[in-house]
Amino acid sequence: MRFPKHVRGDLCEAIALKELISRGYWVFKSDLTHSPIDIIAVAPGGNVLMLDVKQEARRVLKDRKHLGPCRIHRVLSEQQKKLGVRMCYVNLDTEEICIIPRDGLTGPS
Repeated sequence: MRFPKHVRGDLCEAIALKELISRGYWVFKSDLTHSPIDIIAVAPGGNVLMLDVKQEARRVLKDRKHLGPCRIHRVLSEQQKKLGVRMCYVNLDTEEICIIPRDGLTGPS
């Protein structure tokens, strides 16, 4: 029996795959459990995305309550940074994905 956390992770990856395919990417999923990359997506023009897919989680920060819930940003490993991996957050309620730019700046979340 799989843990609910792993089932949610699989669902997030499936949603990300579906969305990337709908955007015209060719997508490849890693079968390794401890790979630094979950999905590789290649655009027809040759742009390559290497993604670590995570379920989006939010929290209200004490000093920023007026902003409402803000995304909890995960940290890439040193290996992921060297490879150019980007974080891809998946909202399970809306099935929206958010791919974080390489510089890590996204503006308001």
